Amino acid sequence: MTGTLFGYRDARIALSLQDNPRCQPTLVVELALPTHALLRDLGTTAGARIVLESEKRAADGGDGAGAGASSRREREQQDGWVLEESMWTMSCNGKKVGYAVRRDPTDDDIAVLETLWAVSMGGGVLPGISDMDGKDGEMAYMRGSFEHIIGSRNSESLYMISPHGGDCPELAVFFVRL
Repeated sequence: MTGTLFGYRDARIALSLQDNPRCQPTLVVELALPTHALLRDLGTTAGARIVLESEKRAADGGDGAGAGASSRREREQQDGWVLEESMWTMSCNGKKVGYAVRRDPTDDDIAVLETLWAVSMGGGVLPGISDMDGKDGEMAYMRGSFEHIIGSRNSESLYMISPHGGDCPELAVFFVRL
């Protein structure tokens, strides 16, 4: 799975997941951090650990009678997979930072991903659209292969391992439903 983090310097950064660099994104999440803050965290030796938490949906009323295993199974099927949620509470390196929101890819998102189709792994800055944009018009990006691990419907994680052969992930994103 290919993951791309991208965003303007002072704007919120987006995470896009694709099956491969040339296909449409399967998921775009607008994270609750400005681009420069996440890039700063990624520059540390520990990297960044992002936790996106959502809550299980409340059961539909009832008096509790017959609330056995089949009822739990039905609720899990209604909840779907944790990556299908529309909003998560976000923490980065143990600090709550706000809310992350799933959204449809915009035309600008698609343009960035099409520009980067030949990049399999790396980071950099794309120039602004016009000379008047200045440094704030530059789009920072980081792209790499992610290992996708599914623990259950309520727990999925993505790990991007440093290409330098390090043992620990440079970036880890955990999707959890509590």
